[in-house]
Amino acid sequence: MSSPGPWELVWKNVEKGPPILSRTAAYPLLLITVLTLGVNWPLLSIGLRDIPPIWMAAMRLAGGAVIVLTATAFTGRLRPPPCSDLPVLASVAFLRLALVLILVFTALRMVPPGRSSVLAWTASLWTVPLAAIFLGERMTRLRTTGLILGLTGIAFLFEPWSFAWSDPRVLGGHLMLLVAAVSNAGASVHIRRHSWTSSPLELLPWQLLAAALPLTVLAFVIEGVPHIDWTTLLVLIVLYQGPGGYCLCGMGANDGAAQHAGHLHQLDADDDPGGRAGRV
Repeated sequence: MSSPGPWELVWKNVEKGPPILSRTAAYPLLLITVLTLGVNWPLLSIGLRDIPPIWMAAMRLAGGAVIVLTATAFTGRLRPPPCSDLPVLASVAFLRLALVLILVFTALRMVPPGRSSVLAWTASLWTVPLAAIFLGERMTRLRTTGLILGLTGIAFLFEPWSFAWSDPRVLGGHLMLLVAAVSNAGASVHIRRHSWTSSPLELLPWQLLAAALPLTVLAFVIEGVPHIDWTTLLVLIVLYQGPGGYCLCGMGANDGAAQHAGHLHQLDADDDPGGRAGRV
C-alpha cells in the first residue's frame, strides 16, 4: 500500500466528499497564521503611513493570489471553481477579505495598532451568537460562560475607558474595527454551513482574485494613482503582504484551524460529536 502524499496528510476525505482539515495540520496552520499576522500588524501600521489603505489591501491580496496560484498550479490543483462553491467563494472574498481589509487598514490610520488588533480579531467571539442565530447551535452554559469571559478579557485589554470618545476619528476607527470583526464572523458561519465540492485550497486563488480585482478598481476610483516614496523598508513590507494575505485567506477558506482554536477556549467538546470543528 502506497504511503499517503502531502495532500492527504493535510486533508482527510479528499476524494469522497467535503475535505476535513486533519488535526495534525490544523494546529501548525494556526501557529503559522498567528505568527505571520501578528508580525504583520505593526508592519502594516508603518506601511500605511505612505500607502493608501485600499491600495495596501489590493497589494496584499494580489501578492497572496500570486503565491497561491503558483502553488496550486505547481501541484496540479488549479481548476475553475464549481457553481456550488460560488456562494462561499463570494462570502470569503467580499466579507472576510475585501471588506475586512478596507475597514482594518483605514482604521489603522486612526487608532494605535495594539488596541486595534485586539478589537479586530474578536471575530471568533461574535461567531458564537451568530452560529446560534443562523445555524441553530445551542448556547450551552459553557459556551455562554466562554463568550462572557472572552468579552470581559477583551474589555480589559482594550481599555475603552481611556479613549477620547469625543474624537470622531477615534470613534470611527473603532467602529470600523468592530464591523470588520462581525463581518469576519459572518463569513465563518457561512463557511461552517457550506457543503464543499472543491477543496478549500482549490478555492484560495479564486477567492483572492475575486477580492483583489474589485479592490484595485476601487482604489483607482477613490484614492487615484498612488504617489509612493519607495524605500527599502516599504518594499519589504509590501513583499511581506503576500504571505500575510495567503494566511488570512487560508483562515477564510479553511477555517479549520480557527475552528479548532475556537472550540478549545469557547466550546465544550461534547457539543461537536461529529467533528464539525475540523470540517470546512
